[in-house]
Amino acid sequence: MAAIPPAWATLVVVVLGAALAGFAEGGAEVDFPLLALSLWAWTLPPPLAAPLAVFGALIGAVVGLFPLRGFDLRRFAPFAAGGALGVPLGVFLLHNSDPLRFRVGVGALLALYAVFALTVRDSTRVKGGGIGADAFVGVVGGAMGGLCGLAAAAPAIWTRLSGWKREPRRTTSKAFTIVVAIVTLAAYARTGVVDPADLRLFALVAPVALVASFLGARRVGKGGAATVGRIALLFTLASGVVMLVAAARALMGR
Repeated sequence: MAAIPPAWATLVVVVLGAALAGFAEGGAEVDFPLLALSLWAWTLPPPLAAPLAVFGALIGAVVGLFPLRGFDLRRFAPFAAGGALGVPLGVFLLHNSDPLRFRVGVGALLALYAVFALTVRDSTRVKGGGIGADAFVGVVGGAMGGLCGLAAAAPAIWTRLSGWKREPRRTTSKAFTIVVAIVTLAAYARTGVVDPADLRLFALVAPVALVASFLGARRVGKGGAATVGRIALLFTLASGVVMLVAAARALMGR
């Protein structure tokens, strides 16, 4: 049997990642990069996996942001300012990480966020905070967005631990993702991260993610959303742990 050409293998991985991530986001509000990177970071080079994840996150955030509920510009501004400042750090890390180091970082981020989302309850609270803490969380989220598209993880964790209600928390994370994704894609374009030959894949991700998100929203009812979300997070956790361990062992074996 003839081997699958690399270009076709890449196409299959990109479509599958976009479809699974879009379906989970539409059906259970699981952020697009979580499932997408669980597949893409294994097989795609970092300069392709990261921009695709950022682009998919932008599409998902735009679709999921409206109608606005509980959006407070004054509370959002420190996150946005910090996010814009953190993006260059993430882009720098992406430029200076080989595939193994990229997988170590992404694997750790996927696993840690999945553990948090699966175990922490809304009753958990942290004391302190304020504008300075919000801005710092924004910097962390911006750096994660610039590295691999996981911008929403940091503000999502912080606002949940700080006791924000669900709708303001969700709206702030979506708006933050949009700001960081736009800044990140601009930084990628300026620094030449994306190969022009790969732009056709971006045109493919958009319709696949949108159709899958629509199907997820239509096919997964309120009762099934929690189950789909849990399955998606468990898959993310398993992929992240295996990715982290495999890449770390390969690095130590050099």
